[in-house]
Amino acid sequence: MDERRKHPRVLLREPVVVEVASFESLLGHVTDLSLGGMYVEGVTASLGAPVVVHMRFSGPIVNGDWTIALPGTVRWARERGFGVAFDALAPREIFAIHEAMARARPSSTRHRVTDIVTQTTPLPVHRRPR
Repeated sequence: MDERRKHPRVLLREPVVVEVASFESLLGHVTDLSLGGMYVEGVTASLGAPVVVHMRFSGPIVNGDWTIALPGTVRWARERGFGVAFDALAPREIFAIHEAMARARPSSTRHRVTDIVTQTTPLPVHRRPR
């Protein structure tokens, strides 16, 4: 498989509200997140559709929870979900994604060699029992 990802990914399961081009609001879950995009599970959207994913975060910007809007485009779709490539993100959104990624575990999807080399925290090594 051709791996074209530019950013490391993490696994998490957080509820999101997705606004699609048809002005529908759908409830789904983000299960894979990076600075470049996310996988949204439990809802469907058309390939190429513009979307805005609203995601709740807990962090130091505001006391308690806060919500950010992540604009993007559906780059691929499956029966149970779709992949979103983010449009240009503001510093607040980038900070929120960094915070969420710091609390999550690395994704099981493949990483580019350059991503692994440039990560600040090492990936866990799983050894098979002999």
